[in-house]
Amino acid sequence: IPFLLSLALGAIVAVLTVTTLRLRYQPNVLLSSIVLRRNSRLTRLGKVYAAFAAMLMLFVCHCAFVRYHEYFGLRQALTLEKAGATEADSSLAEKALTHLHTADHWGLLANERVQRSLVDVSLRLKRLDTAEAYARKLIRDHPDDGVSRLKLGQILIDQGRHAQAAAELRTITTWNPQEPAAPHVVALAHQSLGALLVRQGQFEAADRELRDAIRHDPALASAEAELGSVLAEQGKLDEAIECLRRALRIDPQLGHAQYNLGTLLAQTGQLQEAITTYEAAIKKMPPDSDLHNNLGMVLFQSGDTDRALQEFERAIGIES
Repeated sequence: IPFLLSLALGAIVAVLTVTTLRLRYQPNVLLSSIVLRRNSRLTRLGKVYAAFAAMLMLFVCHCAFVRYHEYFGLRQALTLEKAGATEADSSLAEKALTHLHTADHWGLLANERVQRSLVDVSLRLKRLDTAEAYARKLIRDHPDDGVSRLKLGQILIDQGRHAQAAAELRTITTWNPQEPAAPHVVALAHQSLGALLVRQGQFEAADRELRDAIRHDPALASAEAELGSVLAEQGKLDEAIECLRRALRIDPQLGHAQYNLGTLLAQTGQLQEAITTYEAAIKKMPPDSDLHNNLGMVLFQSGDTDRALQEFERAIGIES
């Protein structure tokens, strides 16, 4: 509601509240020129006014209840967007889900912001059935909502319902919407389809989907990285290396892409670059015994036995 309109509505409710209180305590009450109470008895118009005031107060209290839960739910959901997956965050997510569900359940009108947050919070809590229900509700009300359909596709993948997920994602890839963010959403749909096809071992089909993702959004580094992995699975190592390098030029923080690039460089005999790449990956990824072990093997092959032993010991330390 616009700010000035909210002030006007607040003033009207305040006047009506004061008038209602006067009906209770004063023997004679006028509202402008309308007699509401005379000689301690309500007039016919006074009874109408009293009924209207009671319904209005009930409506205001209901709106305040819904807004209270909406405000705290959205605020907590926003905090979660900037937080990691810690135990404290799970507790906050539970509170946000309760507030948002209450606001959605009791609200007189569907609130798109609340429903979108319900999808995100439910996903954080791994409540896939709840997330699916709200995503479908958003899609029912907004059939061209690519973001919600994309999330629904991912939910279905996580549930193992791959055929349904592919159908939802392909619905997005056939669109030609005009919104500025649309190419990115279409690219993400192609990328998700590519990842799904990789799970099914269909590497050539995954290759096509990932190339389509990059065509729609050339800055989508994660799609470049996934395409590099798919090319490697097909034995196209040189092309895979170039693809991973492009991904890292777009986003140097992709530790997993750096890990895969190091492995391919080692396989093609580019040992010194593989060492440098593995070392960069170690700085960006959580402790990984395989990564340290692979670096140790490349150091050993390059003749640096002392450093190789150090990396093997680090790998053992992570496993123990």
